[in-house]
Amino acid sequence: MTSLLVIVVLVLLGIAIWQLTKIFHLTQVGAATYNENPEVASDKDNKVNGYLMFGFLGFIYYLQYILYLSGVTFCLEHLLQHTVRNTTA
Repeated sequence: MTSLLVIVVLVLLGIAIWQLTKIFHLTQVGAATYNENPEVASDKDNKVNGYLMFGFLGFIYYLQYILYLSGVTFCLEHLLQHTVRNTTA
């Protein structure tokens, strides 16, 4: 289990470094003009990402509503009681 955690952390660290290098390249002075740089988001890209964001938001609300109707609750006090009970046993 520890090795899985280490692998996940290394993958996430690699992704973070990759994103930082992309940001660094985008902020360089004297970069290509707006039309020549494919990494700059266009209006179409922004529109698609907006739809995806609202779709994801709707999915989260739908999932929350379904869980509410099915009686699944996430009560913090209940979780803490189980945690305290299991650690003292």
